[in-house]
Amino acid sequence: MVVERVVEILRPVWAWAADGTPKSLLFVATVPAAPAVLDIAASALYRLFVNGELVGYGPARAPLGFARVDQVDISRFLTHMENVVSIEVVAYTVENFYVPRQTPFLAAVLRSPNEDVLAAIGETGDFRAYRLPQRDWNVEKISCQRDLMESYDFKAHPEALECFSSAHPPLPEVKMLECAETPKFIPRVAPPVDISVIYSGRLVHSASLRHLPGASSGNSLRRRLENDYALDDAAGDAFQLFDLDRVRTGFIMAEIAASEDSELILSWDELLVDGHFDIRRFYWANNFIRFRLAAGQRLHFESFEAYTMRYLAAFVLSGAVEIRKGGLREYAFDSGRIIRPELSKGSEIEKGIYLAAVETFRQNAVDILMDCPGRERAGWLCDSFFTARAEQFLTGRADVEDAFIENFLLPGHYPSLPDGMFPMCFPADNPNCSFIPQWPMWLFLEIGEKQRMKRGRDFSGAIKDRMFNFFAFCEKFRNPEGLLEDLPGWNFVEWSGAKDFIAGTHFPTNMLFAACLRLAGELYHDDALSHRSEKIRETILALSFDGSWFNDNAIRSCGRLEITGNKSEICQYLADFCGITDPKMRHWNEWRDKLLNKSRHGELAAVNMFVGRMLRFELLLSAGRFGQFRKEAVETLSHMVERTGTLWEMDEAKASCCHGFASVLAPYLQTSYSDSRVGSEDILE
Repeated sequence: MVVERVVEILRPVWAWAADGTPKSLLFVATVPAAPAVLDIAASALYRLFVNGELVGYGPARAPLGFARVDQVDISRFLTHMENVVSIEVVAYTVENFYVPRQTPFLAAVLRSPNEDVLAAIGETGDFRAYRLPQRDWNVEKISCQRDLMESYDFKAHPEALECFSSAHPPLPEVKMLECAETPKFIPRVAPPVDISVIYSGRLVHSASLRHLPGASSGNSLRRRLENDYALDDAAGDAFQLFDLDRVRTGFIMAEIAASEDSELILSWDELLVDGHFDIRRFYWANNFIRFRLAAGQRLHFESFEAYTMRYLAAFVLSGAVEIRKGGLREYAFDSGRIIRPELSKGSEIEKGIYLAAVETFRQNAVDILMDCPGRERAGWLCDSFFTARAEQFLTGRADVEDAFIENFLLPGHYPSLPDGMFPMCFPADNPNCSFIPQWPMWLFLEIGEKQRMKRGRDFSGAIKDRMFNFFAFCEKFRNPEGLLEDLPGWNFVEWSGAKDFIAGTHFPTNMLFAACLRLAGELYHDDALSHRSEKIRETILALSFDGSWFNDNAIRSCGRLEITGNKSEICQYLADFCGITDPKMRHWNEWRDKLLNKSRHGELAAVNMFVGRMLRFELLLSAGRFGQFRKEAVETLSHMVERTGTLWEMDEAKASCCHGFASVLAPYLQTSYSDSRVGSEDILE
């Protein structure tokens, strides 16, 4: 915990550039060899070095106005008479889903085990601050989900090549000013991350890195790359490619030597396209780092931010360089905290799927539950419902989920959203004021399951008022039939044909709404909400179910709802998941058997990985069809295991190839080797 004395001592500071931009700073202090713990908070991101060795990275994310304090024990790294403690902080002023735009700061106190202050940021003068000039901020914003791409000019700033191990780096020193606004400091909830594991890439295409003759030289990096570098056989000897054997997440490492004045690009992706590295598959995911190097310069590089990849490519825009090593320092949930690292039974491919689920979880659970660790690193609702199940099963705890949900509850309100609505992902910038009205429903169901399973903290009391405010928001769109109709925002249930069946009265949304009302009635002993839930259920059965399948939506015409005939698989699974059907009644068991007997129904829009396939898997398990579940899991997931060793956002490699929700396959697979029929609670045990 963050003790009160530490919170009182922490003083956020910063040094603004002459043009008023925050950019990046290096804070340096020298300390003796002694047991010491560093309490540190920052915005946006920091790296902690001791004697030039990277020993910490953070912080854990929190909403605007709050800051989580990491506690890093650096005792074992203080091995010299005088030790150099360096903290690099980068502040971003662009909107993104990863680290919200806010006033930059650093607050840090180095203390002994008995709470004596050894060094502190601020007026004591223990730390000195320096501008890091090598980072180029005049770059294109390639991704709306991530911040600015990393770009470094060591040709113009050779003094910055080795600066993290020096007590007096040859950089411009700047004056620290105490920030006018102090965030509320709160403890880190997620467990610390081990960043000592390093993976070396296997060189699979070895070539001299020299500029392609005749390549274009326009100003747009994206155009230059797209025009000149598909990186297939036509690229000849212009690139090198490293293979990390499976998708991994962390900090890119490379040893680079320039024989001429050069401009170098590192790029990466989670897989190859038809055997080739093609930057155009994932260019919108901020997967470039640019360097300018002078002839003769050598660089031991490590990226400031964490990225996700299996393949790392290097190629030149001008000059000639050599990449002597390429690899990655892992940034993922500590594998030592996984209590069920392997599947106890099963075939080799089933065990491979299980391991892929474990890896997918680890890479999406460093400080909050994320959707994907590469493209955006954002804390999305709905995804978290499933990833939280994996966390409890794999770790026996719910620390990361607790941090994730706490972030949603810390702010008093969300200024860019309608009253009663929740952000779709958080903490994150939301310049378009967009929201998914279905996603708060998944949050309520997650909190309800969390309370029922006694999984970590019980947020049912803290969420009550906001849940009721959300209900009040939804009631504005209640139609004469008692259902929700034409909800505003980005209405969405999954990446399949079902996304086109949203207009009018959307029955899957009403199924989720009925489940939330029923949950609230149970949690808060509110008979009116329970009655409202049952009435919605009865109306859905009367309007949506045609005797064979549930229809997805109805459009109002001349004052009456007319069923569209649009039908999707996920609509059927949500009918079961949300309690619209009654498994105690024979005809519903017959309907379920018809649904499960075939993995595809021509009259139903097929599910995708996110999120209908997970609901199908759960229905197979609750029906006791363990063998069928394993068969379908192998059929739909084995290609993912083979290509990336992780589980994907979609059935095909069109998007993220490491998506957190799919880690729920770990408890699903273990459950499939039990001996009897199971309910959802048993699946999670």
